Amino acid sequence: MAKIVLEEKVKFSQQSYLSDILFKSDNAQLELLCLEEGQEVVPHAENFQVIILVISGRGSLTQGTDVYDLKPDSVIIFEGTEPCGIKACGQLVLVRYVIPSP
Repeated sequence: MAKIVLEEKVKFSQQSYLSDILFKSDNAQLELLCLEEGQEVVPHAENFQVIILVISGRGSLTQGTDVYDLKPDSVIIFEGTEPCGIKACGQLVLVRYVIPSP
């Protein structure tokens, strides 16, 4: 068992969003994403199930033609077969679960 304190892991960069793999196994990957205002994860497709939990901040997630608001305590669940992108409207902290692990 491992205990992860997210607030100890949160870091931001003005150059690019930061990604930290918190856990990885054959079955799942848990990743922390920290974005400054205006930063984005460029839309891309994956062949995995994805669960995104918004820890703090606001932003948007675009999947195909659908746009979802990201706000604290939101959970977004989707198949990653369509391109998906994230854009921050201020500092944004997300936890992304990928099943199975890439």
